[in-house]
Amino acid sequence: MIKNLNLLKCTSTEVLDHLFVAAYELKTAQNVFFKITEVSNNGIKVEIHQDKNKKNEYHTAEKLIAICTALFKKNFSAKEINVTAFPFDEPMVNIVDAKWLEEQLLANKMSIRKLADDTGVNYTMLSDCFKDKKIPQTMKALFFYYFNCIKHPGCCVKDSIKGSGC
Repeated sequence: MIKNLNLLKCTSTEVLDHLFVAAYELKTAQNVFFKITEVSNNGIKVEIHQDKNKKNEYHTAEKLIAICTALFKKNFSAKEINVTAFPFDEPMVNIVDAKWLEEQLLANKMSIRKLADDTGVNYTMLSDCFKDKKIPQTMKALFFYYFNCIKHPGCCVKDSIKGSGC
């Protein structure tokens, strides 16, 4: 909820309780959490992060900064509040689904059996992925990087996806 709350020395219990309750509500409702990185006489530096949540509703960096600034300014009006926001960013591997896997097999002229042999994933478990069953996140990552390594051997996958010219 709020990491490094202990950096706010000489802060009343009432203020700390208010921060804790507000942060708890944001964590519960939106999976937002805070990290205090520095406290000085003049100001407070805070990071605000949002992770994946059940509602799939996410704030922009600007909105996260506004939420954080409002919370801390309410309790520390005399201090400058410097906020760095880390909004939720959907992982690249989330493009992997049954349709994407089929497209990759076709594009690479590959069978499910070959994919099972190359990845070490049980054939039956692998064939379930093609029946549009929920694919575990770890398997999505495996397939995503496997097929990108085939396309760009010897390249950093992240660089090749972002168009660095590999």
